[in-house]
Amino acid sequence: MSYDDIDQPPHFGNPFAEQRALAAGRTDIPIGQWAYDALRIERGTPKTDAEKQPPKGQHLVFLHLDGTEQELPPPGSSIFTEADQIGTVTSSAWHYELGPIALALIADEIPETAPLIVHAETDGHLTLIAASQTAI
Repeated sequence: MSYDDIDQPPHFGNPFAEQRALAAGRTDIPIGQWAYDALRIERGTPKTDAEKQPPKGQHLVFLHLDGTEQELPPPGSSIFTEADQIGTVTSSAWHYELGPIALALIADEIPETAPLIVHAETDGHLTLIAASQTAI
């Protein structure tokens, strides 16, 4: 089974159980939005127009997020390397094996090995989340 075969409408269920069942090759279960988004992000599939057609000077990357804070960055969260803002989170999710993951648009000149910090702001509270990137 390929994750590209996943096109069922979302429902409310256990996203981690759904992801494990899909990874095991089961196609007879409905899939919820959380599970769908986690698998979409894992495979690097763009969802928004910005992800599909990145602005000049930016490209789409997969982010592995540090799960220590137990918080996902919302779309629009800024990404920094040292003191410079170099990108923006476009989507994030909890994956059943990988933990917190995200897609982001970052500047073309940023090396893949650069340490990244995501500034996730929720309800006026700023959380700093360490991240590493993988090119898509």
